[in-house]
Amino acid sequence: MKITKLSPESSAIIMELVAIHEELSKQDQDSQRCDRRITQENTSDSSAPNPQKPTDSED
Repeated sequence: MKITKLSPESSAIIMELVAIHEELSKQDQDSQRCDRRITQENTSDSSAPNPQKPTDSED
């Protein structure tokens, strides 16, 4: 994909979007890290079977 000349306004908007995207990616990684920690705590605490098992009934 080739991008030709952009106006200064367009360049500013793109830079802002990139910054927002990077910030959201960082937050997403942080939340995934928290989720992983919670999952590990839950699996080590309980010996309960996995609630997400496939169902055989397709009526």
